[in-house]
Amino acid sequence: MHAVIIIGALSLLVGLLIFVKKESTKGILLTKPSLSVLFVIVALTGSSANPIYFYFVLAGLLFRVAGDVLLIFPAKKFFLAGLVSLVSPYTMRGNSRSLTLFISSDGLLLRNWDYKQLLTTAS
Repeated sequence: MHAVIIIGALSLLVGLLIFVKKESTKGILLTKPSLSVLFVIVALTGSSANPIYFYFVLAGLLFRVAGDVLLIFPAKKFFLAGLVSLVSPYTMRGNSRSLTLFISSDGLLLRNWDYKQLLTTAS
């Protein structure tokens, strides 16, 4: 099964490089997200000793697919949404007590909060 995925990935990678060189948005839209989806397929076909960790990894990979699609388009709103989508999984750390938030309007604001402080403020 993994050999088929590797062959498919290599084929898509070659196609992506060709489409990038030709500046073909349609070709990039076809190949780049497909490559990202292969990571999701590998995660789904592999074994997982820790189901909670698996779901975090799967969520991160799905954010990655969304980010790859959004970053293809040149409009600023798509770029910012794609950037947030790609960065979001890195801010979801289950072993950390802090929450990192990225807010984009004209730029990115990086802010760290302590979970306990957020819960105290909210109640």
